[in-house]
Amino acid sequence: MTQLSNVIPFPGAEKNKSYLILISPESIPHLGLIHAGLYYSLTYKECENAKDFGVYLATLVKAKRKLLFIELDSLEQNPWNVFPKFEKLAGTELTCLQPIKECIMPNSKADYVFELVRDLQNSGRVKQVYQMNMDADFREQNHFNLREYTRDSIYTYIKALNEKHAKRR
Repeated sequence: MTQLSNVIPFPGAEKNKSYLILISPESIPHLGLIHAGLYYSLTYKECENAKDFGVYLATLVKAKRKLLFIELDSLEQNPWNVFPKFEKLAGTELTCLQPIKECIMPNSKADYVFELVRDLQNSGRVKQVYQMNMDADFREQNHFNLREYTRDSIYTYIKALNEKHAKRR
């Protein structure tokens, strides 16, 4: 189990820092990368490349989504160069982890974020962990355990998002 300790409230993204963001970390989290104040993510319907993170954060806060921010010591590759290689998750065997792993730790054997975070911790690459909308999760304990799940769970979740999106059209 991957445990995150010494988690503190998120003060806001600093433009000179990079963060791995876990959206809804209490379940199967969606992953994003914040670099130089810009947001990068691969979703079921598109690749979000260099979007204004402040705008996206306002949407997440309004929706009261639970968020974990893992501040990284550095990136191995610039997300501006990596994310355009990806189009979307729908209809592929990809997950939101692939472009992020390529940016953060391309030699990692991780197939899941809980494995990638463990690799980052073991290599001393995590500077600080922050949370937003998770005060209740830390009242009883001072750490957070990342949930473990299967690849089938991820694909089932992506398929459900795709079907939900298709019904909105």
